[in-house]
Amino acid sequence: NEQGDDTDDEDGPWKWQMTTRQLHVRCNVRFIDLQGLSDGRSMKAILSHLAPKKTLLVGGDSEGIAEIKRHLEATQASNAQPVGEVLAPK
Repeated sequence: NEQGDDTDDEDGPWKWQMTTRQLHVRCNVRFIDLQGLSDGRSMKAILSHLAPKKTLLVGGDSEGIAEIKRHLEATQASNAQPVGEVLAPK
């Protein structure tokens, strides 16, 4: 365990404590490489039908990633196919 405090912070006094713990995590991660194998239209259709709980968009140009993100968020908003959270670099 480590502890520290900083009473000179502009937000007021605060304290932190760090503890190391071992956790058992149940999760499933799937990587689907669509780069170079599909165009934007087919990628949107594939992702919409998969309806993932979370989507992490990486690679490609920022304009393409932004377009896919907008499409998935619009699909989620319309409740046509729930696609969950969409994460992309800024």
